[in-house]
Amino acid sequence: MRVIDVRTGEGREVEGGVLRELWWSGFPEDKGQDLEAFWSLYLSDARWYGLWEEGQLVSMSLCRPQLFCGEGGKGFYRGGFIVGVVTHPSWRGRGLSSEILKFIACHQRQEGVQLLRLSTYIPTFYERLGYLAFGRHYKILLEPELAASVSSPYRTYWLAREERDLLPPFYKEHCGWGSTWRDEGEWERRWRSGGRTLVISREDPQGSPKIRAYLWQEEETLWNEVVASDLESLQAAANFLGKAAAAILVQPQLAQAWSKAGRAWQGDSWQMVLPLDDTIRVQEGWGWEDW
Repeated sequence: MRVIDVRTGEGREVEGGVLRELWWSGFPEDKGQDLEAFWSLYLSDARWYGLWEEGQLVSMSLCRPQLFCGEGGKGFYRGGFIVGVVTHPSWRGRGLSSEILKFIACHQRQEGVQLLRLSTYIPTFYERLGYLAFGRHYKILLEPELAASVSSPYRTYWLAREERDLLPPFYKEHCGWGSTWRDEGEWERRWRSGGRTLVISREDPQGSPKIRAYLWQEEETLWNEVVASDLESLQAAANFLGKAAAAILVQPQLAQAWSKAGRAWQGDSWQMVLPLDDTIRVQEGWGWEDW
């Protein structure tokens, strides 16, 4: 893999095993996963940045291009999505990640990127670098054995490719998050990944289907992304799965309701953005619906 040396600005070839070990030092929960397949599928267009100490790569981060929908759904911002911020435990506390992130901001600005976005559980670290919080992800665990049985009028079906345009409006309405789903490249990436989309709906009084939830399920994994409009449809998704699975939601009221019902709630992550264009104004309390 070609990694940009932050201190020289030059690319350096790094073996996949070195990258894998450094990644695992920061994200041990990913051990056992096929990281090369993940990088190839989701991060094939990402830029890798790194720092070397005593001849070893000890800190790195990635930035992949991503379009963001403008306010009111008008126009797009050219953006970058920061992932994989990690420093080896032996080299932490020396400002290496901060050094990389500052370089990424300068480098991406020079390439015409207007803003950077990331997801984190430690917002204060990024606030010191100028990032602003504008939304949150709520991550819970679906536990089908605790979910009440949900009967008709719900029905489930796998979404056909030609029906994919049905989902973005629902996603934006119930998550307030329409940015990446307005990017055709994100859609294509998902369809190529071998995953599939389950839609949970019910008939409205006029007889036409009304989407209540959908489940994005990747092959050979227990981890799924679920977007639901209410607690009942979330339970229906849990019942369909028949096994524990992760659900990522941004509706705090739904996550809290699930938690109060005795389900597990793993916590929430902050969504943060760094404007690289002086014309972009991020207001406190911004949500996804503002993009």
